[in-house]
Amino acid sequence: MVPLLRHDDELIRLYATMTVSNLARSDTNCKALLDAGVMTDLVRQCRDSNVQAQHLAATTIRNLAIPRTSAGDTAKREREERDLPSTHALAEAHKELISRTAPDVFLALVGQLESTNPHVLWGSVYAIKVLSAGGQAICQQIVDAHGVEAVLHLYSRELGEECKKILFEAGRLIANLYLAKGACTTKQPTNQPTNHAMAAELSLIA
Repeated sequence: MVPLLRHDDELIRLYATMTVSNLARSDTNCKALLDAGVMTDLVRQCRDSNVQAQHLAATTIRNLAIPRTSAGDTAKREREERDLPSTHALAEAHKELISRTAPDVFLALVGQLESTNPHVLWGSVYAIKVLSAGGQAICQQIVDAHGVEAVLHLYSRELGEECKKILFEAGRLIANLYLAKGACTTKQPTNQPTNHAMAAELSLIA
Protein backbone atom coordinates (compact mmCIF):
# COMPACT_ATOMS: atom_id res chain seq x y z
CA MET A 1 0.00 0.00 0.00
CA VAL A 2 2.78 2.47 0.88
CA PRO A 3 4.19 2.55 -2.70
CA LEU A 4 0.79 3.80 -3.92
CA LEU A 5 1.42 7.01 -1.98
CA ARG A 6 3.96 7.78 -4.69
CA HIS A 7 1.69 6.91 -7.63
CA ASP A 8 1.57 9.33 -10.57
CA ASP A 9 -2.22 9.57 -10.36
CA GLU A 10 -3.26 12.11 -7.74
CA LEU A 11 -6.58 10.38 -7.05
CA ILE A 12 -4.84 7.05 -6.39
CA ARG A 13 -2.46 8.81 -3.99
CA LEU A 14 -5.40 10.31 -2.09
CA TYR A 15 -7.25 7.00 -1.80
CA ALA A 16 -4.04 5.26 -0.77
CA THR A 17 -3.55 7.83 2.01
CA MET A 18 -7.11 7.27 3.21
CA THR A 19 -6.45 3.53 3.30
CA VAL A 20 -3.19 3.95 5.22
CA SER A 21 -4.96 6.24 7.69
CA ASN A 22 -7.62 3.58 8.29
CA LEU A 23 -5.00 0.86 8.63
CA ALA A 24 -3.24 2.86 11.35
CA ARG A 25 -5.69 1.60 13.95
CA SER A 26 -3.47 -0.90 15.74
CA ASP A 27 0.10 -0.85 17.01
CA THR A 28 0.98 -3.79 14.74
CA ASN A 29 -0.22 -2.00 11.62
CA CYS A 30 1.41 1.28 12.64
CA LYS A 31 4.76 -0.44 13.20
CA ALA A 32 4.56 -2.14 9.78
CA LEU A 33 3.67 1.14 8.04
CA LEU A 34 6.46 3.04 9.78
CA ASP A 35 8.95 0.30 8.93
CA ALA A 36 7.87 0.62 5.30
CA GLY A 37 8.93 4.28 5.30
CA VAL A 38 5.47 5.80 5.20
CA MET A 39 6.60 8.99 6.96
CA THR A 40 8.69 10.14 3.99
CA ASP A 41 5.63 9.96 1.74
CA LEU A 42 3.37 11.66 4.27
CA VAL A 43 5.83 14.53 4.73
CA ARG A 44 5.86 15.02 0.97
CA GLN A 45 2.07 15.09 0.91
CA CYS A 46 2.00 17.69 3.68
CA ARG A 47 3.76 19.97 1.19
CA ASP A 48 1.44 19.09 -1.70
CA SER A 49 -0.53 21.94 -3.27
CA ASN A 50 -3.73 19.89 -2.89
CA VAL A 51 -5.36 20.78 0.45
CA GLN A 52 -7.08 17.40 0.63
CA ALA A 53 -3.70 15.70 0.41
CA GLN A 54 -2.37 18.00 3.15
CA HIS A 55 -5.30 17.23 5.43
CA LEU A 56 -5.14 13.47 4.86
CA ALA A 57 -1.40 13.41 5.47
CA ALA A 58 -1.71 15.24 8.79
CA THR A 59 -4.57 12.99 9.90
CA THR A 60 -2.59 9.87 9.00
CA ILE A 61 0.45 11.09 10.95
CA ARG A 62 -1.83 11.63 13.93
CA ASN A 63 -3.23 8.11 13.66
CA LEU A 64 0.27 6.62 13.42
CA ALA A 65 1.30 8.44 16.58
CA ILE A 66 -1.61 7.30 18.77
CA PRO A 67 -0.74 4.09 20.63
CA ARG A 68 -3.41 1.42 20.51
CA THR A 69 -3.34 -2.30 21.13
CA SER A 70 -6.39 -2.87 18.94
CA ALA A 71 -8.79 -0.93 16.79
CA GLY A 72 -11.59 -0.94 19.38
CA ASP A 73 -14.93 0.75 18.84
CA THR A 74 -15.16 4.27 17.50
CA ALA A 75 -16.39 5.80 20.77
CA LYS A 76 -13.53 4.24 22.73
CA ARG A 77 -11.03 5.46 20.14
CA GLU A 78 -12.40 9.00 20.36
CA ARG A 79 -12.09 8.91 24.16
CA GLU A 80 -8.48 7.73 23.85
CA GLU A 81 -7.64 10.54 21.44
CA ARG A 82 -9.37 13.18 23.59
CA ASP A 83 -7.61 12.07 26.77
CA LEU A 84 -4.25 11.35 25.15
CA PRO A 85 -2.15 14.22 26.57
CA SER A 86 -2.91 13.40 30.20
CA THR A 87 -3.22 9.62 30.09
CA HIS A 88 -0.87 8.25 27.41
CA ALA A 89 2.65 8.44 26.09
CA LEU A 90 3.60 7.55 22.57
CA ALA A 91 4.29 3.87 22.04
CA GLU A 92 8.07 3.41 22.11
CA ALA A 93 8.21 1.89 18.63
CA HIS A 94 6.16 4.74 17.19
CA LYS A 95 8.20 7.43 18.93
CA GLU A 96 11.52 5.97 17.85
CA LEU A 97 10.51 5.49 14.22
CA ILE A 98 8.77 8.87 13.88
CA SER A 99 11.76 10.59 15.49
CA ARG A 100 14.06 9.36 12.73
CA THR A 101 12.45 11.85 10.39
CA ALA A 102 11.11 14.23 13.04
CA PRO A 103 12.76 17.44 11.76
CA ASP A 104 11.06 17.02 8.37
CA VAL A 105 7.80 15.92 9.94
CA PHE A 106 7.55 18.93 12.22
CA LEU A 107 8.70 21.42 9.60
CA ALA A 108 6.00 20.06 7.28
CA LEU A 109 3.23 20.11 9.89
CA VAL A 110 4.21 23.55 11.22
CA GLY A 111 4.28 24.82 7.64
CA GLN A 112 0.65 23.79 7.26
CA LEU A 113 -0.33 26.14 10.08
CA GLU A 114 -0.13 28.98 7.56
CA SER A 115 -2.99 27.40 5.59
CA THR A 116 -6.33 29.15 5.23
CA ASN A 117 -8.15 25.81 5.05
CA PRO A 118 -9.75 24.89 8.41
CA HIS A 119 -9.46 21.15 7.74
CA VAL A 120 -5.74 21.43 7.13
CA LEU A 121 -5.30 23.59 10.24
CA TRP A 122 -7.28 21.16 12.37
CA GLY A 123 -5.37 18.12 11.10
CA SER A 124 -2.00 19.76 11.62
CA VAL A 125 -2.67 21.15 15.11
CA TYR A 126 -4.11 17.82 16.23
CA ALA A 127 -1.18 15.84 14.78
CA ILE A 128 1.40 18.09 16.45
CA LYS A 129 -0.51 17.92 19.73
CA VAL A 130 -0.58 14.12 19.68
CA LEU A 131 3.13 13.95 18.85
CA SER A 132 3.90 16.41 21.65
CA ALA A 133 2.91 13.71 24.14
CA GLY A 134 6.12 11.90 23.17
CA GLY A 135 8.38 13.61 25.67
CA GLN A 136 11.12 16.21 25.86
CA ALA A 137 13.08 15.29 22.74
CA ILE A 138 10.05 15.46 20.48
CA CYS A 139 8.83 18.68 22.09
CA GLN A 140 12.22 20.25 21.47
CA GLN A 141 11.92 19.32 17.79
CA ILE A 142 8.53 21.04 17.68
CA VAL A 143 10.12 24.15 19.23
CA ASP A 144 13.07 23.99 16.82
CA ALA A 145 10.62 23.92 13.89
CA HIS A 146 9.19 27.23 15.22
CA GLY A 147 6.04 25.41 16.22
CA VAL A 148 5.38 27.61 19.25
CA GLU A 149 5.41 30.81 17.21
CA ALA A 150 3.22 29.25 14.49
CA VAL A 151 0.67 27.93 16.98
CA LEU A 152 0.45 31.22 18.90
CA HIS A 153 0.07 33.09 15.61
CA LEU A 154 -3.22 31.25 15.07
CA TYR A 155 -4.73 33.36 17.86
CA SER A 156 -4.06 36.56 15.95
CA ARG A 157 -5.75 35.34 12.78
CA GLU A 158 -9.42 35.78 11.94
CA LEU A 159 -10.30 32.10 11.73
CA GLY A 160 -14.04 32.34 12.32
CA GLU A 161 -16.42 30.62 14.70
CA GLU A 162 -16.01 27.22 13.03
CA CYS A 163 -12.33 27.20 14.00
CA LYS A 164 -12.80 27.49 17.77
CA LYS A 165 -11.89 23.84 18.24
CA ILE A 166 -8.59 24.49 16.46
CA LEU A 167 -7.68 27.15 19.01
CA PHE A 168 -8.79 24.86 21.84
CA GLU A 169 -6.44 22.09 20.65
CA ALA A 170 -3.71 24.68 20.08
CA GLY A 171 -3.98 25.64 23.74
CA ARG A 172 -3.65 21.99 24.76
CA LEU A 173 -0.57 21.72 22.58
CA ILE A 174 1.01 24.70 24.33
CA ALA A 175 0.21 23.03 27.67
CA ASN A 176 1.94 19.82 26.51
CA LEU A 177 5.05 21.78 25.60
CA TYR A 178 5.04 23.45 28.99
CA LEU A 179 4.70 20.09 30.73
CA ALA A 180 7.82 18.95 28.88
CA LYS A 181 9.54 21.74 30.87
CA GLY A 182 13.19 21.90 29.80
CA ALA A 183 12.35 21.05 26.21
CA CYS A 184 10.86 24.46 25.47
CA THR A 185 13.79 26.83 25.07
CA THR A 186 12.47 29.30 22.51
CA LYS A 187 12.49 33.09 22.91
CA GLN A 188 9.31 35.05 23.25
CA PRO A 189 8.12 36.30 19.82
CA THR A 190 7.90 40.08 19.60
CA ASN A 191 5.20 40.27 16.93
CA GLN A 192 2.47 38.30 18.73
CA PRO A 193 -0.63 39.64 20.54
CA THR A 194 0.11 40.92 24.02
CA ASN A 195 -3.23 40.22 25.69
CA HIS A 196 -3.23 38.38 29.00
CA ALA A 197 -3.98 34.98 27.48
CA MET A 198 -1.11 35.19 25.03
CA ALA A 199 1.28 36.53 27.65
CA ALA A 200 0.41 33.65 29.95
CA GLU A 201 0.96 31.08 27.21
CA LEU A 202 4.23 32.63 26.12
CA SER A 203 5.50 32.65 29.70
CA LEU A 204 5.08 28.89 29.79
CA ILE A 205 7.52 28.50 26.92
CA ALA A 206 10.09 31.18 27.77
